Amino acid sequence: MAKKINFSSSVALIGLGQSLADELRRVLRDQGYAVHSGPLSLPAQALCLIEEVNADVVFCSAEPERCVPLLQAMKQERRGVPVVVVSRLPEASLWLNALELGAADYCTPPFESTQIKWVLQSVLK
Repeated sequence: MAKKINFSSSVALIGLGQSLADELRRVLRDQGYAVHSGPLSLPAQALCLIEEVNADVVFCSAEPERCVPLLQAMKQERRGVPVVVVSRLPEASLWLNALELGAADYCTPPFESTQIKWVLQSVLK
């Protein structure tokens, strides 16, 4: 059985739609993560939030206009923080593109506790 994380572990949600963010936030909080998000349209805003909350992992939208600039900025500024790309579309091409751009993983709803535990254990080890 996986160890439950305490609220000292921090997650940032970047560029996710409200319903998608709410679904993911619920599962992450149930697992003991402190979850932070904000209206972040520019990579600089996202990097500020990530730094401010000392995020251990970032979940971001798979939308190219949000995902690509963030992944590029993360490569340049915050190399140690893994980014998990989130999409409502479980398409292999989106997943592969995200990985090629530097994402640590890719996930789709419905978010199940076991799925999110596995993703987090994978990207945080």
